[in-house]
Amino acid sequence: MPGGSVECRLDNASDLVSVLAALTLREKDQKNQSVVCVASGNGLKFTAQSSGKDVAVLGWIFKDAFAEYSFHSSNDEDLVLKLPVAPLLSCLTIFTE
Repeated sequence: MPGGSVECRLDNASDLVSVLAALTLREKDQKNQSVVCVASGNGLKFTAQSSGKDVAVLGWIFKDAFAEYSFHSSNDEDLVLKLPVAPLLSCLTIFTE
């Protein structure tokens, strides 16, 4: 069974907010938009696609940007998460000040 975990901590959420805000596409379904987050030993990679899949936007936060970063995989595979952008940005902006 595949398995893995990632634990990371930023001193300030503003860098993550900036990356996620840059990935936000200007579409009518913006509130339902999600990003794919791929965690690896190098850091986090975020990918957003338009609903027509004609545009893809990528963003990285490398592990050195985190105050703490730990990635573990039982089979040397990356960990893939699908995250809702709007609620995540709303929560993170609370911690950017």
